[in-house]
Amino acid sequence: MASSNHRVSNTIPDDIAFNILSKLPVKSLKRFRCVCKLWAGLFENPHFMSMYRNNLMSKHECENRDSSLLFNHSMPETFYKNSIFLLSGERFDDESMMKLEWPPPLEENDRNISIMGSSINGTLCLTTESGVILWNPTTAEFKAVPHGTIEFPADYESFVSVEAFGYDTVTNDYKIIRRATAIGDVLASMPEFPKPIWQIYSLKSNSWRTLGEEVRIPCGNWGHCFHVYLNGICHWWGVLSDNDHEEVLVSYNLSNDEVVTTPLDLLECKGCHTFGFKHLTLLNGSIAMITGSWSDQLFHIWVLGEVGVRESWTKLFTFGPLDDVMFRTIGVGKKGDIYFTREGDEELFNADMQAHALFRFDINTQEIEDLGLAGKDRSCQILLHKESSLPIGGLD
Repeated sequence: MASSNHRVSNTIPDDIAFNILSKLPVKSLKRFRCVCKLWAGLFENPHFMSMYRNNLMSKHECENRDSSLLFNHSMPETFYKNSIFLLSGERFDDESMMKLEWPPPLEENDRNISIMGSSINGTLCLTTESGVILWNPTTAEFKAVPHGTIEFPADYESFVSVEAFGYDTVTNDYKIIRRATAIGDVLASMPEFPKPIWQIYSLKSNSWRTLGEEVRIPCGNWGHCFHVYLNGICHWWGVLSDNDHEEVLVSYNLSNDEVVTTPLDLLECKGCHTFGFKHLTLLNGSIAMITGSWSDQLFHIWVLGEVGVRESWTKLFTFGPLDDVMFRTIGVGKKGDIYFTREGDEELFNADMQAHALFRFDINTQEIEDLGLAGKDRSCQILLHKESSLPIGGLD
């Protein structure tokens, strides 16, 4: 057999390599930075980052093509009663918005309703002043979650907050995580401050289970925009303790109670609770954090490459400045559009009592659209929802 004299190249042209790499998750890109000097600077390469962002957003849109938007909001003129709408597209007009009826337990108590985390298999977790309800808007089926018991010593009162809602993919079971904190004047006379009690609810057993002290979970942080679910794991923004306020992403595995924390100190968002905001969301199947500062009027989108790895936070987008406004993200749409409330600086000190205008920010064109709607700032939510006719308990 005649030998061939031509050489086979053992390198890939940069344009082809960039095209391949731009389709990989952040975790893989972080690992491949050690291959060569060119790849080490991928996140500083404008051409590559443009390709990467375009691929990321197109995948996000493709993944959510069959989704609808849910819009939960309240208004001062309705005494802050919550209303929820299903949007057939992304237009906020009478033709596209269909008002839904809350499940019967909320017909007489429709204030301060929040949707926890994500829509999972068409099921929503509603938190209210009177309790927690699982609800499928498509079938109108609902399940009132029992209150359960919280065993604090006598004379203690408790404040209970729901931290997360998710689906255990190993046991095919919906689960809810809550935290009970001791409150009241009796604490002043106690030698030792009681530790919070963590409990997890199982829909299959219809009961709450108290987690042992060996399961150490950082304190949760208030706000419906700080909880997401992905592949059997619930994620929320928390602090390591009530004293040091070191901010972390808490990741709780529903199948084995494993807890992993990822520091947030790389996100340039210290003090966001006072001078800006943080919004936890999902972007193309990855954990993402939107951070904003009212001082420089900029907001950023960070993607987490690997849970538990501080350095895997990667800033993919920076937008702004937005002129002379305060803003707070309330959701992400099918195309990755960012929805937010917006108000003037003169309302800084009474923002919680105001109805704020709603806007949409188009990531691709970087244009801001006034939706012609308003709502109470911390009661507005927009989330993706895939309709399902499955019963809440699933199919055995």
